[in-house]
Amino acid sequence: MDEKVKNKPKKYFIVQYDRKTIRIFKTEKDYEEMIKIIKKNNNNPSSALLFSNVKKEYNEKGEIVATISVYAKIKDRSSLEDIDEETMNIRSMYEFLEIYGHLRRNNLYYPEILSFGARTYKDENGMQTKYDVGSHTDRLFFKNDRIYMNPKTPAYVINAASQENNIQFFTDLANSFSTYPNATDACISCKKAINFYKQNGFFTTRLWYEGKNIFENTVYKKKNNKFLIDENGKKILDYKPRRNFADFLSKCHQDGLIYIDEMIISEENQKLKR
Repeated sequence: MDEKVKNKPKKYFIVQYDRKTIRIFKTEKDYEEMIKIIKKNNNNPSSALLFSNVKKEYNEKGEIVATISVYAKIKDRSSLEDIDEETMNIRSMYEFLEIYGHLRRNNLYYPEILSFGARTYKDENGMQTKYDVGSHTDRLFFKNDRIYMNPKTPAYVINAASQENNIQFFTDLANSFSTYPNATDACISCKKAINFYKQNGFFTTRLWYEGKNIFENTVYKKKNNKFLIDENGKKILDYKPRRNFADFLSKCHQDGLIYIDEMIISEENQKLKR
């Protein structure tokens, strides 16, 4: 990868979803004991399974019903950057399955990346409830995904979309990153620009600016509303949001919403190296 990242957190696993399992407990103490065992298991490098997204409910008897997601661990704890470094040298998921031949081929679920963290679900009344031992999953990136992680690709796509007045792209962009705290204001501003365009017509320059603003506020770290700068005077990359932005571009490309000329991007990168 072209972008260097410091302080890589090693909190990601390559896993394959296995099943859901249900456990019933008569007391809160028994349930909490299970949570402790799960956390201990998940921190054990020798454990073959990971347990997450424990959903706690009560049945008509007043017993605790715990629904637990179970994952088979393919690769132990690592950084997201190191996982990408490995898998983006692999051509496809099929080649990945060949390399890790011990995977269950009859399983309907492909391997993915899992990380633990706060997560919520909505109960039957529409109320948000927090999972115990929550987790998130992300797809693996392979060789073809390098183009989306290329440092020149976002600027190229945003510029091309603004030149084409691609309103759908900018609408999806603003909707996709509106929940990112640092990018919320930028997404609101972009939506205002879109509404202005719909009412008044051509407004390419502002669309380009709004898209660039969303990208920068999404992928670079900020504190007190200011970008953090490294010792070389460059903005500090937040790798996970940068990866999410690459995934967004990938989906737009696959859906035919944008076109990416890989040769032009390659030429731009050569200019940077001169």
